[in-house]
Amino acid sequence: MEVMQGHTMLVEVMQRHTILSEPQGPGKDTIFAELIEEAKRAASDGGTMSRFSLTVKLLQAKSYYRISNVAFNAILLILALQYPTSSVPKSYEEDYAKENNCPKCKASRWKDADGKDFDVFMEPLMEELQELWKGVKSYDANSPDKFDLRAAILWCIHDYPALHTLSWRATAGYQACVRFDKENCSKKLRNKICFIGDRRWLHRYHPWRNSKEFNGATERREKPAEFTPEELKEQLDRVRDEIPGKLQKKRKREDGQCWSHRSCLWDLPYWEDLKLRHNLDVMHIEKNICDNLIGTFMNIQGKTKDTVNSRLDLEDMGIRCDLHLQPVSVDSFEMPRAWYTMSKQEKIAFL
Repeated sequence: MEVMQGHTMLVEVMQRHTILSEPQGPGKDTIFAELIEEAKRAASDGGTMSRFSLTVKLLQAKSYYRISNVAFNAILLILALQYPTSSVPKSYEEDYAKENNCPKCKASRWKDADGKDFDVFMEPLMEELQELWKGVKSYDANSPDKFDLRAAILWCIHDYPALHTLSWRATAGYQACVRFDKENCSKKLRNKICFIGDRRWLHRYHPWRNSKEFNGATERREKPAEFTPEELKEQLDRVRDEIPGKLQKKRKREDGQCWSHRSCLWDLPYWEDLKLRHNLDVMHIEKNICDNLIGTFMNIQGKTKDTVNSRLDLEDMGIRCDLHLQPVSVDSFEMPRAWYTMSKQEKIAFL
């Protein structure tokens, strides 16, 4: 991880300055050329590795053998004493560990980030995204022509928990189903909140709409409406000044409020015009659903969703009477075998 961070940091710096292809003054090289030369500079006279290569190999050894910072600093100090004219780093922190400002741009290294505020970590990226939207000077490697390079985010791809981290939209509680902007159709059962209303997306005359097997009632309602641009703006404006984090005082969420904080992504001038801003990672969803289905079909202890509590939920809802718990004595009961679980012979055939 540390090797990757060191390498990635240098690559990012080099990429960021590649666009600065203009000479820095009469008789001076471009910043990009200076970075390339710095990366190629020998670590010591007569050595076979560049300063960059040596640094990467040292970090690789530190990470692989789990060398502590104190021990690593001692090793670097010994190397520096033995080879005083070399460019071997003299400490793991170099000379900037106690600095409060970046030696290059003078920006503060400290950010106010009480608790879990992911937007703080997004700030450097947001600055670059804003700059890329406006356009940055670049050039064609096959010709001396220069042009304005522009880029924009198409969408974000992540799993369901990360949806809240990036967008600050609720992914837990009564507003957890992001398919329902309005009329969330959430229902409190014994041990969880259930979302019953997916049949509203079926066409009006679909036979499943008339079935009472799902929740004990037919479904006549239309697909729930989405927020209009004005309603979405109102939702975000309510939490514009909310500061996330565990140390912040939480206020009671208003009914129908789907966001707990306004994400910094809304500062991008084109973000509100995107039709699809967040994509859920299919890999995670497929794996979770597959695990749950297989665990239930094969009745695997600890992985099946066909539990005592789920049978009690069916009884509370007044549906699937054939699956209700059956009393055996005063203090015991049995679970009728569900038709969707495999017998021992079926499991052997399946495997």
